[in-house]
Amino acid sequence: TENTKICPHFHLSLQHASDRILALMGRKARVVDYARILSSLRRRSPDAALGADIIVGFPSESQEDFEASYNLIADLPLTYLHVFSYSPRPGTLAASWPQIPEREKKIRSARLRKLSQIKRQAFQEGFLGREVEGIVVRKGGEEAQVLTGNYMSIRVFNCPQEQGDTVKVRITGIDSGVGRGEVVA
Repeated sequence: TENTKICPHFHLSLQHASDRILALMGRKARVVDYARILSSLRRRSPDAALGADIIVGFPSESQEDFEASYNLIADLPLTYLHVFSYSPRPGTLAASWPQIPEREKKIRSARLRKLSQIKRQAFQEGFLGREVEGIVVRKGGEEAQVLTGNYMSIRVFNCPQEQGDTVKVRITGIDSGVGRGEVVA
């Protein structure tokens, strides 16, 4: 959207991309609902960061459930993921169900985190050469860290602005999910 009062960054609590697992979690939304929302956000705000929380290893999550979820998440217009391993909470119904082994949760989490890195990198590469506005969130010596409204972290050298100031930067590179940029006068 073009609303200057809203940052182009949206974060959804997707939790899983399997309707079966969502139902077991007690969630009423379906994957198709999330896909529709994400597509609408991407269409209305093409430069927005679109993030989601994902839980792996929910009791009874089969390898097939995980693979289907992984593939759907790969196809969704998400920019990044916050991945969490399920941990049982005493007193909940799911805590009494057979649990997924911790080793398997770690493997699944690592795969989704790698997918998140790929998605974030691709999103940020779309901004190479473009000018964006952000806020100086850290400054030390000649280097500053700028955070854009769409959740990109940009490293800038020779930044005359102080921490808390707004600055316009041109993105000149992306290294492991962190952008490099230069201040635009």
